[in-house]
Amino acid sequence: MSKSGLEILEIITLVIIAIFGISGNLLIIFLFAFGGSAVKVFRNYFIVSLTFADLMIAGILVPFWTVGRMNFYSISENIWSIFAAYDILCGSASILNLTAISLERLYAIRYPFLHLTLTQFSYRLAIAVTWFIGFMLSGAKIIVAFGYKSRIKQFSLSVFILAYMVPILVIAMSYSVIFYYATSRATDYCRANRFKRELKAVKTIAIIVGLFILCWTPFFVLNMIHDYCKNCDLRKNFIGWIYASKVLHYSNSMMNFFVYGYRSPDFRRLFRDLLIKKLKLNR
Repeated sequence: MSKSGLEILEIITLVIIAIFGISGNLLIIFLFAFGGSAVKVFRNYFIVSLTFADLMIAGILVPFWTVGRMNFYSISENIWSIFAAYDILCGSASILNLTAISLERLYAIRYPFLHLTLTQFSYRLAIAVTWFIGFMLSGAKIIVAFGYKSRIKQFSLSVFILAYMVPILVIAMSYSVIFYYATSRATDYCRANRFKRELKAVKTIAIIVGLFILCWTPFFVLNMIHDYCKNCDLRKNFIGWIYASKVLHYSNSMMNFFVYGYRSPDFRRLFRDLLIKKLKLNR
């Protein structure tokens, strides 16, 4: 079956996303694992968790979706249901990790001395909770798909609220308080290096959150229309937009690498040192 120019462009874009997403996220994990103490601070545990979710998207979801779009072979409805459940796991884990990061940054800015008392266990517990919720939602998707298909609309609405709207509201409120507090207390803390570092980290995470919202919002909105408009012509007319929204939200899996490369001096230094060592070994 011949492909149109847009379909070919879509497949090429997906391949690029997979390549950069896998290599970039693996590099972030590698630098965290073998980097110095500057990157092994507790707050970066959330970054590694988020990076792992992005790696799962780029390494499994994107290739599977690409193969499905190329129509090499017929994929059964049951396999697509499992794919959708895995999609929910990765997407919800990403946004819930971003939510946890926003709350942790709020605590660091608002209560800097109490924040210093947080233990490694606290961070690991928070990460475990985010993934547990993700697994619960993906498991519920499988149950609905294989046993309660009549409840698919209610499930879609629940995911939209629990895995998108509530986290976005929490994130928005957290950063609103953070920037209000930072602005109102700037004269008191302008010479405090720790406060400056914390605020810079907040701005970096805010960029990551903004990119996530930009990339994922069309998919969530169109998915709701898809499930609640099965008997209308609108669902047929925007199928191309659904494909475009998938490419957009998958592209988010490779963006954090570039954000850290631009915003983080520690990340750039580690990458430069790794590149120099590689060049020396090749001589």
